[in-house]
Amino acid sequence: AEAAGQKVHAYTSPHLVRFNERIALAGRPIAEDALVAILDECERANRGAPITFFEITTAAGFLAMSRSPADIALIETGLGGRFDATNVLECPALSVITPVSIDHTRFLGETVAAIAFEKAGILKPGVGAVIAEQPGAARDVITARAIEVGAPLRRHGTEWWHSGHTYRDAEGAVALPRPGLFGPHQLANAAIAVAAIRALARPDIGIDALSAGIESARWPARLQLLSDGDLARRAGPNRELWLDGGHNAAAGEALAEVARRWADRPLDLVMGHLANRPPAEFL
Repeated sequence: AEAAGQKVHAYTSPHLVRFNERIALAGRPIAEDALVAILDECERANRGAPITFFEITTAAGFLAMSRSPADIALIETGLGGRFDATNVLECPALSVITPVSIDHTRFLGETVAAIAFEKAGILKPGVGAVIAEQPGAARDVITARAIEVGAPLRRHGTEWWHSGHTYRDAEGAVALPRPGLFGPHQLANAAIAVAAIRALARPDIGIDALSAGIESARWPARLQLLSDGDLARRAGPNRELWLDGGHNAAAGEALAEVARRWADRPLDLVMGHLANRPPAEFL
């Protein structure tokens, strides 16, 4: 959308370095003074009532976006979907469910089906939904919920398909360029983005813009090669230093697929996890 000249707001989590990254207005992190003013306003409106960190920051993000016109607002759920603070939006333009993996089991359940049920909580009556490739149990749960609420589905493998550099649906095929983000899994992510744009039926976002957006995509700490800076210099001229924020089993699988291709030199892994994320599944 940005490649087509559209203004896009985004609310994502977590942040990597500064909280401001979570609230992007027309492609730029919210300014420090604007963020402080918005948070102060939300605190005053809350009047000291119990509220979580994510709830009040979501309110701040929505308030900031409401005061700055844009063509599209991209809202990422924080945890699950059904009871997520972002799910107060009654009629979004589109819902998107990316591949379901075992994560946040303390809150979402121990099985893929249970987690998929929470994710499917974002589906809304009459609002189209793009569904990425899913484990069988997740696909069944999401489909059942969509039928129950009356959400039109665009599912991978049924209404759209992706293989390698090719995306295909009833409207025809799209050749996917090499994504700006590294790793073969990013082709699948690019296909999800194409499916979403197709579902939105935006003629102002054409094939050229889709390709340009995929090629120019950047997201720090997603298999990011650190090519300069002190750490890269310490690694030495014959070593590469990569940074990745993956933390669940699905991210471990994506990283492993890339690591298998790094067979020309030794691979060392430096890893840190929060105590509530056992590393065994990732490893």
